[in-house]
Amino acid sequence: MTFISWYFLAFVLGAAAVYYVFPISWRWTVLLAASILFYAQAGWTMLAATMVSACYTWVMGLAITKTCQGRKRRGLVWCAIGGLIGLLAACKVAVHVPAISGSVIVPVGISYYTFSSVGYLADIYWKKEEAQKNPFRFLLFILYFPKVMQGPIEKYRTFSGQLAKGRRISYENITYGIQLIAWGFFKKLVVSNRAAIYTSEIQMDLDKILVRGGATPCGLWYCP
Repeated sequence: MTFISWYFLAFVLGAAAVYYVFPISWRWTVLLAASILFYAQAGWTMLAATMVSACYTWVMGLAITKTCQGRKRRGLVWCAIGGLIGLLAACKVAVHVPAISGSVIVPVGISYYTFSSVGYLADIYWKKEEAQKNPFRFLLFILYFPKVMQGPIEKYRTFSGQLAKGRRISYENITYGIQLIAWGFFKKLVVSNRAAIYTSEIQMDLDKILVRGGATPCGLWYCP
């Protein structure tokens, strides 16, 4: 499902309608259900892979919080972040290897939610953030579909509160949202798509060079 399509627009309008029907304290569950459906339409395998990654991050976040010993705590965070980055690097490299590229499944938005997870774990380690104890609320932070393809990468402590807090319908919110969507369409169709004609060729050449040299392009070219 691409963002620039009537299908996506209908999906957003339907989700918004259901969102405002639910009681305000439960509206975050509508966002979670819509995000799961968004991933599911790309394939149940991709959805499962993303949820496994989210569960891994959630469990490791709790483990880091409960560990007081400095060396053990440091080892846990390096293990958690290493696992996430390693999976991302493997997916990015594998799609450029002809022998296995056809069988590799790269989850939608893997770069976005991987780096969001890394930031979340780092903040827990540095005690800037408390680990989320509710797995479903954390899953919403990872899967939230309007941001999964384009970002930006948000801090958990600032963005999760916005998701959990139900929004009341108002004329100002609706008009401001429409303005943001229209401006986003303009930047995507007029600016980004035309720039991609040139940048995509540069990216392909760079990826081939790095893969042949045994390095991963994901750290140099960040794209979901």
